Amino acid sequence: MKTPFLQKIAEAFHREYGNQVSDMCFVFPSRRAGLFFQKYLAEQAGKPVFSPKVETIASFYESLSPLTVEDRLGLLFRLYRCFKKLNPDEKFDNFVWLGETILSDFNDVDNHLVPAKGLFSNIQSLKQLDDDIQLEQEQVEAIQRFWTYEPTNPEEHHHQQKYFGLWSRLYDLYTEFNKDLEANSLTYSGHLHRTVVENDLKELPYTQVVFVGFSAMSEADIELFKKLKAIGKADFYWDYESSIIQDENNRASRFYENSRSFPSKLTIEANAGNPKIHCVNLSSDIGQVKYTYEILKNLPKVDMETAVVLADENLLVPMLSSIPKTDASGNEIALNVTMSYPLKNSTILNLLDCCMSMQRDYNNDGFWFKQVLAVLQHTHMQCTMLKSEADKLAKELIKENISRIPAERFEGTPLDLFFERQTPQDLCSYLLKIINWLFENSSNTNSWDREFMLQSEREIRRIQSLLQANTDVVVEMHTLQRLLGSLLQSAETAFKGEPLGGLQVMGMLETRCLDFSKLIICSFNEGTFPKSSTPQSLIPYELRKPFHLPTSEFQDAIFAYHFYHLLQRSDEVWLIYNSNSEGVKTGEESRYIKQLRLLYPNDFEISDEQVTFSTGKPNEINLAVKKDGQVMKQLYDYLNNKTLSASSLKTWMECQLRFYYQYLLKIKQPEELEEYINKSQMGNIVHYALQQIYQPFAEKNLSVTRQALERIKPKIKDYLQEAIAKEYGDHQLKGFNLLIYKLMLQLIEKVIDKDLEQTPFAFIAAERPIDSDKVQLATGDPHCPTVRFSGQIDRIDCTNDRWRICDYKTGKADEKPEFKKLFDRKNANKVKEYFQLLLYIWAYDKECDTIAEGHIYRVSQVKSKNNSTLVVERPDRDTLKNFESQLLDEIKRMLHPFDPDNPDDPDNFFLPTAQKEPCSYCNYKLMCNKWSKK
Repeated sequence: MKTPFLQKIAEAFHREYGNQVSDMCFVFPSRRAGLFFQKYLAEQAGKPVFSPKVETIASFYESLSPLTVEDRLGLLFRLYRCFKKLNPDEKFDNFVWLGETILSDFNDVDNHLVPAKGLFSNIQSLKQLDDDIQLEQEQVEAIQRFWTYEPTNPEEHHHQQKYFGLWSRLYDLYTEFNKDLEANSLTYSGHLHRTVVENDLKELPYTQVVFVGFSAMSEADIELFKKLKAIGKADFYWDYESSIIQDENNRASRFYENSRSFPSKLTIEANAGNPKIHCVNLSSDIGQVKYTYEILKNLPKVDMETAVVLADENLLVPMLSSIPKTDASGNEIALNVTMSYPLKNSTILNLLDCCMSMQRDYNNDGFWFKQVLAVLQHTHMQCTMLKSEADKLAKELIKENISRIPAERFEGTPLDLFFERQTPQDLCSYLLKIINWLFENSSNTNSWDREFMLQSEREIRRIQSLLQANTDVVVEMHTLQRLLGSLLQSAETAFKGEPLGGLQVMGMLETRCLDFSKLIICSFNEGTFPKSSTPQSLIPYELRKPFHLPTSEFQDAIFAYHFYHLLQRSDEVWLIYNSNSEGVKTGEESRYIKQLRLLYPNDFEISDEQVTFSTGKPNEINLAVKKDGQVMKQLYDYLNNKTLSASSLKTWMECQLRFYYQYLLKIKQPEELEEYINKSQMGNIVHYALQQIYQPFAEKNLSVTRQALERIKPKIKDYLQEAIAKEYGDHQLKGFNLLIYKLMLQLIEKVIDKDLEQTPFAFIAAERPIDSDKVQLATGDPHCPTVRFSGQIDRIDCTNDRWRICDYKTGKADEKPEFKKLFDRKNANKVKEYFQLLLYIWAYDKECDTIAEGHIYRVSQVKSKNNSTLVVERPDRDTLKNFESQLLDEIKRMLHPFDPDNPDDPDNFFLPTAQKEPCSYCNYKLMCNKWSKK
């Protein structure tokens, strides 16, 4: 690798000043840059020496002022007090979002030394500004355009007037806010910078203040540099060696002018070069992690000159778990993580957010069931002594199907801690009790989780202290949750490691001033690098630009400098991006890859690579289940103890693999508590209500007449309510469930109306079970089980000497197929209703020697113009024999064991469906994942 920039600085100062370097102060953009500089300086000395003072720019400002920087939440409460003096009726809940935006704008205004009085003035008061407020002509014109803009519609005019009303008070708020802070010896970063440069600098205890590696600077930074330069106390060193960074057509050069305004006293030899660049296209984030593993594993040496830069912080944990143990030379790879892990990605914050949401949405009927279950089934709850209690209660709630659970339900139970009703004033104490209890009682909790708990506790205690100090500020539950969420999500937990040794895993900002021989940048996508989001601001672009406040162009220049700076001394760079455009991701490579190709094709050796990794999606071969001895035993056990129902046969026809999961492995879908009556419950309710209506006719051998049905119609509601109580529970129906109730009532009424058209008729049976004789199949295996077929016919009736087997359906209709397509797997999903009816007709004939027609009462359509219910016309004996023959052949295929002499025979396996549609509603689609990203 070419000599790192910081090493050259250390060499130059040691050579020029020797031990006198210890009397100087070196200021860097980041703490890590200072650590690397101290390392290089110690290597130059070759013996123990006094180190110079090393500061970040932030800590250097703080050393120049007696004021203390207040945290953001403390500032927010103080700003609200000042705002309320100007707007007495303003509630804190309405102010929070606005306050955060105002704080950000005030910080920008001060950091860039903008005359606040001039910026926040309106057109009428421009002439009344103090003489000391000098505005440029461009700024005056911008303010005039801002205030004279005429909206095109009344709604826009209303919002404009509201906005201008706020804007006209911002200078008074700014003044009041800063007075309050100074009275309490407090400040924020922008205000601190402004007060430092606008006042006389205190005497510095250093012979020189050396500023190293800066690029983007605020107006306050520039003014500070000027003041120190004027008194002969400052020296400056800029990392602009590459001709690309100096190219005026490149946004990275935006800050190059600073190097001319603040020249260096010592000469630093330039040694910038152009690395070999690999642009790598992968289709997943996990693929990026795997590819990084392969790169590191094959490097001959992985040390502190190698860095993995993560543009997306969400890759940190999977990346850490995928770093190889050794490099290609067999040397152990040490690891140093300079990134902090955001608390927002931790499981403890997820649990706390679940608890806060549960408390926020509590009403007089209790907690919402989904939020209660989220707490009971949370990972942290499952790692405590309360796991069995939580699981038991979750099962009870699902069984009872209650959408709101009163807080009293938990009183006196070990779970009471989590489900005590809280007021906003008690919420922080409630969360602290939960954290402390989990810290003491969780098993299998790793060190990360424990650190996250401690970090969460510190942040919550901070906001608790603010609430206790501001008891007159009324904070509603939803606002408090937002404040806590914002505070916790912005908090970070630092990793421990050796900062000056091993592979460096870092974010882009941590790379400032640093150089690496081998550089891997992940998530190098447009929108991630550079980031596409812009901070909220009340100051529009039209005013930001003439007042020299940061704009999107300023941010782009910062990203451009960081990127091109990293290329200056690297030998080899991998730019890895995710080409998958799923969700909010565009799948587009970063603009900097395009710039390298279009603007600098002769400066770099650039290669494009498209890499494919298997990320766990199984192919069809892997999905197939081989019918070996163990699997055949499972199949025999099933057939010996169970019957083949219409449902199981339809499943077999649609997807053999689903049949294997559901009936042989007996993998059940977890029970869930439903807030509303679902489709399955709705079908069961309608079926049961109709059974109760018609069953008395069958039991008493009565004919169904028009008069009888007319007498029943007023009682349909009673039958329906009885069916709902049986299936869904005795709950008061309201909201969406009330709409479903009315829909089910209409469906039943349609069936009755349809039957009125064909009275009189004989009702033979409702919910009639059928069970065939055992069938012995000629498979050649003496142990082959006999097979029985069973089912339950919704309704059997007889009208005009025509026997009818009827099925009630609440869903959409299948197409009516030709008989020859009945056992064609490509059509299995489309003919399942026809298949089921024919199976019932065949089985009923076997049992009663009576051939019936097959009808479907599609209850949502029985009163439509095409209201025929006939689906299967009365078949003849030959048709039924043909059906039986093909059905038994299908069962023989099911019982076909693996044949080693013919391994490619599809009957050797339980195969997944070849059709996509059945997978859309399959309960096992996440296990199979066959169609994922195809």
